[in-house]
This record gives sequence, structure tokens and C-alpha cells, in this order.
Amino acid sequence: MIAKSTVLGTLFLIAHSAMGQTIPPNNQEIQVGQSIADIFRTASGAEVSLVASGFLSPTKDTKNLADTFQFPTDELWLVSLTGKQLLDAFDRSLAFFPEPCPDMLYFSGAEVTFQSGKAIKTKVVGATIAGLTIDPTKIYKVSMPASLARGGLSYFAVWNFQKPEKVISPAIEKLLTGKSVQTSTVRWLSRQSL
Repeated sequence: MIAKSTVLGTLFLIAHSAMGQTIPPNNQEIQVGQSIADIFRTASGAEVSLVASGFLSPTKDTKNLADTFQFPTDELWLVSLTGKQLLDAFDRSLAFFPEPCPDMLYFSGAEVTFQSGKAIKTKVVGATIAGLTIDPTKIYKVSMPASLARGGLSYFAVWNFQKPEKVISPAIEKLLTGKSVQTSTVRWLSRQSL
């Protein structure tokens, strides 16, 4: 049986054979978003870091990530979220799949598998942090831009922080200046039968 996987936010398809081999994606927005999330997680020491598609600006220059982030003066916040809030955020991120959406989350420190199809609503079917299934009752340290932490891009239905546990220094612009896109594995994966 052959399955297909669709990378979120794009029309790029990854073909999976019965052996589980994949064709790596070459999608700039995914790599930019994941690279920024990786930098945020490293700088903050968080278990997970989030950045939304709506915070990215289209650019061909991937050698300076500060140029790809629309709000470089925003602060990077460290907050605590329950596993349930993370799972709700991942579900919200899929709300318009397969259409592009500014709410689409790119992240570091997690992997999310979702199910989609014509007869079913797209939904998260599995999510891990550091290889362990997300526990809905556990508290996780998460870093994200302050405007996202305040509930931007409709995430006010999941969280709405007025202040962080910690503001990460240096500022986002300094964190991203001079950093280039790093290739990483896809962290969103859709499984469906052909």
C-alpha cells in the first residue's frame, strides 16, 4: 500500500513508499519557519518554540533570517503551556488545511502527525516532544514571539498572556541577524491512503 504525505502550507507532496522512504521537501517557507523556531528554542532553553507563518515575509534571501521575520522588534517570550494547550494550538494551526494560512505554526522540539481527507475534518492524531507523547496535563516551557503569546493570529482562543515568565535576550532581530536557513526534517506530517 502506498501512502502520501502532504507538507503543510504548500502544495509539495512527499511520496512515501511501502518501505517508508521519503523525498525531502525543498520548501523555503517551511525551512525558514523551522530555522527561526530552532534559533528561538536554542536561545530560550524552551522545550518547544513556536513561530507562525503570518510572521514570515516572503524573501529570496535566506542568508539573513532577520529579513524574513516581519516583526523583528518583537520580544521573544518564555511561557508555560499545558500539553492540552499545545495540542489545541496544533489543531488550530490545521484549521484551513490544505489552504495556506497565517495561523500555520512552525515549531522546534516537537513532531506532529495529522490526519486529513475529503470525508474527515483535519485533526492531530499524534504529537511528541523530545520523542515522548505530549501529556495534556503536563506543563511545558514554550518560547514564541510576544505578539503570538498575547493571542495574535486567533491564538487568543488557546492562550492570552499579558506578560512572560521571562523575556529572552537578545531581541529577536539580534537573534536572527546574520543567521541563515538550516535544512531540517519536516515536523508536520499528514498520513492518508491513496
